[in-house]
Amino acid sequence: MHIADVNAYVKQGTALDKEAQARGNSTYLVGTVIPMLPHVLSNGLCSLVEAQDRLTKTVFLTFDAQLKLVNTEFANSVICSRKRLSYPQAFAFLKEDNLKTLRTLPSPPAHQTGATGRPLSELNDPELLEIQKTLRLFWRIAHKLRSERMEAGSLDLDMPEVKIYVDKDGYADRIERVANDISHQLIEEFMLAANEAIAKALYTAQMPLISRVHDKPDDNRLNEYRDYLSTFRIHTGDLTVRKSVVKLLEQLKTHPQAHHLRIEFLKSLKQACYRARADGHYGLHKAHYTHFTSPIRRYSDLVVHRLFDSLLIKQGLDTAPT
Repeated sequence: MHIADVNAYVKQGTALDKEAQARGNSTYLVGTVIPMLPHVLSNGLCSLVEAQDRLTKTVFLTFDAQLKLVNTEFANSVICSRKRLSYPQAFAFLKEDNLKTLRTLPSPPAHQTGATGRPLSELNDPELLEIQKTLRLFWRIAHKLRSERMEAGSLDLDMPEVKIYVDKDGYADRIERVANDISHQLIEEFMLAANEAIAKALYTAQMPLISRVHDKPDDNRLNEYRDYLSTFRIHTGDLTVRKSVVKLLEQLKTHPQAHHLRIEFLKSLKQACYRARADGHYGLHKAHYTHFTSPIRRYSDLVVHRLFDSLLIKQGLDTAPT
């Protein structure tokens, strides 16, 4: 997993760093973004633009033939992205076998996504087949990671998301529901894996860290929610037991009031926060977790990138393994 090396350009203590710290994160509004970092960085030097060399921080995860994680390495590296895809394009590569159909997929408008790279219509058969083969292998790994995560007790808290698209002049163009399809899940699983790997490595090395913590909910709040469910004639087990929560969330998926009841469940949980201790993440059911994968839009991730560099120095490493 390659993440833009923002720390290479935003040095600690500089005016740029102080402004990013004051903003804390990028703020997303309809049709526009108030960025944490200047456009020249967020959409330029720190954007993994197709066919351009970019500085990155990399988490190498090695899987065996049975898709079991066998090794983890970290490095500062330089990459050159061969093809940039939108989520709909990636989804099509995962599902569609006909190369002619893939070539007809449009690139998203530049005002929505920035540099889109070469249109798929310009790629030859070997290039399309390589993208297809690579993405499908990645999905095999991501699907296994997701299945194992859910079996271990991670909570499926996915909620429907609606996105408002605007035209180049900023006027509302359309409203679409964003489907959490396998292209989104593929990215999600690898980002979760990278965040967990960094958190574990910093903890094991006994280094300072910023953990993304989600505390266990109060028993009283869960019991109140269980009583509320009974008014819908939904009867559950002890919600202070994780297995009962997992079973309930699966049950709610088919309920006519699913959206409302899941919202009420989220209200019974505590808010996630940042903490300088590895206190675990209730929702993900992970002992070690941090935010590493979005340093362009979250200052916490930028701090973790600096800790990443300190970890490499401690390990006597700096560049990609050969």
